[in-house]
Amino acid sequence: MAENIPIYQQITSYIKEYIETGIYQKGNIIPSEQEFCNQFNTSRMTVRKAIDELVNDGYLYRIQGRGTFVSHWVYRKSLEVLGFSYHMKQLGYTPSSQIISFEINIPQPSIAERLKILPTENVFYLSRVRMADLEPIAIENVYLPEKRFPGLDTYSFEENSLYEILKTKYNAEVVLKQEKIHAVMVAGHDARILFGKEKGVGMRMNGVDFDANMTPVAYADSIYHGTKYIFDVIFR
Repeated sequence: MAENIPIYQQITSYIKEYIETGIYQKGNIIPSEQEFCNQFNTSRMTVRKAIDELVNDGYLYRIQGRGTFVSHWVYRKSLEVLGFSYHMKQLGYTPSSQIISFEINIPQPSIAERLKILPTENVFYLSRVRMADLEPIAIENVYLPEKRFPGLDTYSFEENSLYEILKTKYNAEVVLKQEKIHAVMVAGHDARILFGKEKGVGMRMNGVDFDANMTPVAYADSIYHGTKYIFDVIFR
């Protein structure tokens, strides 16, 4: 039966099985393309096609000059209105947060403009390390109008979902997200949090959450671990 399956699909199935059974462990390098060529008696082009597919699906990631590695995990984040905690639970992980800062301050003019509030109006600034099974995968910075959400700072957001609190306690349900995504080099304190080293590649997402009346609910500026996320864009 295997003879009827294209070789590149045999290779992808082989690597997936070795990942799922723990033979190829998370974060470890896999054999070279040449080793797979020898093992499956095929061309490097065929092996590369198989590995490219697994990279695109998030099972593997490449580091230039070093090789191809097994992803720590994959968080397939659909660009639809569902919060971090919801996504993590759907994927079978336990979400949690470590609070970096939660304070009231005057926003920068650009943020006030995004939230459609006066530059003199206060905002809640919530900065958190977002984790799944206690592993850091994102740094999230959120700004919310204090006038609209009085007493928000009385809630704990180490375990609670911000979206859920906004919906159940303030009748503010996010129905639309308008975001920009781009790759960034992360260095210093943020890199040490996300990667445990002085620099790494991250994905930066920043934009505004809106309610059903198209009133801004929050402005978020977040950095995600560059090798642990796939963003699925859904057009409706």
